[in-house]
Amino acid sequence: MRNHNFYKKIACALTGAVLCGTLTGAVPVLAKDAEKYTNTDFAMDTVVSETLYTTGDDLNTEIGNKLREIESGLLSWTDEDSQISKLNAAAGETTEVSDELAGYLAKIEQLAGDSDGAFDPTLGKVIRLWNIDGEDPHVPEASELDALLKDVGYQKVTLDGNKVTLAKDTTLDLGAVGKGIGCDVISEFLKDQKEVERFGVLRMNDDCRIEEFEEKPIVSSYNTISTGIYVIRRRQLIELIERAAQEGRHDFVNDILIRYKNLKRIYGYKIDNYWNNISTAEAYYQTNMDFLKPEIRNYFFKQEPAIKTKIADVPPAKYNPGATVKNSLVSSGCIINGTVENSVLFRDVFVGNNCVIKNSVILNDVYLGDNTHIENCIVESRDTIRANSYYCGEEGEVKIVVEKNERYVL
Repeated sequence: MRNHNFYKKIACALTGAVLCGTLTGAVPVLAKDAEKYTNTDFAMDTVVSETLYTTGDDLNTEIGNKLREIESGLLSWTDEDSQISKLNAAAGETTEVSDELAGYLAKIEQLAGDSDGAFDPTLGKVIRLWNIDGEDPHVPEASELDALLKDVGYQKVTLDGNKVTLAKDTTLDLGAVGKGIGCDVISEFLKDQKEVERFGVLRMNDDCRIEEFEEKPIVSSYNTISTGIYVIRRRQLIELIERAAQEGRHDFVNDILIRYKNLKRIYGYKIDNYWNNISTAEAYYQTNMDFLKPEIRNYFFKQEPAIKTKIADVPPAKYNPGATVKNSLVSSGCIINGTVENSVLFRDVFVGNNCVIKNSVILNDVYLGDNTHIENCIVESRDTIRANSYYCGEEGEVKIVVEKNERYVL
């Protein structure tokens, strides 16, 4: 497979040198702005306004979906499939719930106790007597209230780890805390995403000269990141490094770029095309998966100026009868006998009969024996996977497969 991503980045860096290198002492720094994404959604019976600042993808759709997933799968008292609805239906019996819901119920119990019942998660069906959102809102009769209040009280909920027991006719309604739970879940989700604080951030003037530069701050008022690609004259670089070494300084960013930003004319070259920081196995996997998107493939493979590399002298990929390939990149030298979906196959990969490969990156010279299932994985180069093997990464996590078996036995 051609390493277009690497060479495209090199091309961008060289372009920055041409545009900025005419100024004495300039050190072009590639930079990328954080984008602002806004969205209005409806979840948890509420209009939700979302504003997201990120250097990655627009995640607002995923945020809305997660809120609805929390509501329908965990918190809703009307959705029969939600855990709270099932818990209410089993009032009078002991029900086992997920670790997630058990954790929230423990916090709710503490809040109810600390407030001496001012907050009570069992009040929901009493509140609904007012029918505020219905066709006939009214103040309920005292007899109606008395009939339900006997089943109210946070003490009627017993927690024992994951086991929850509601007193007979008692029900839970987490509407008062549901939106807070939703915010907590979304906060944890966003912590796992690529954010500005993982990088150096900077501020440039209208001429793209760098005026401020901070290396991986916890909080910053700037939203342009440094991609960590620098172009500098060799002689000047040696001079700056030697001077820093004499002073006992050893950090290129802090001791050279940031320290000399007001003495040297350091400029940035903004890029608005695809870029990713491949610093983890997950980032490597995601970058390969990104190439399955038509807009990214077209940018690297079909737009000029094209960056071309020498290909290996191997035959084209071979698809034998019965092979099925969907939305995948398959390199030269591969032989496909099974099913490949949403995956990237490097050179000389052999896929045996009845194999299923999904959402995976298979590196060079891998042999996959018959009836093998690979999903959400990166398979190391020159691996030999025995027949009938099964590897599947958890959703949201990539599994690294390393299996050095004998390929041929005499």
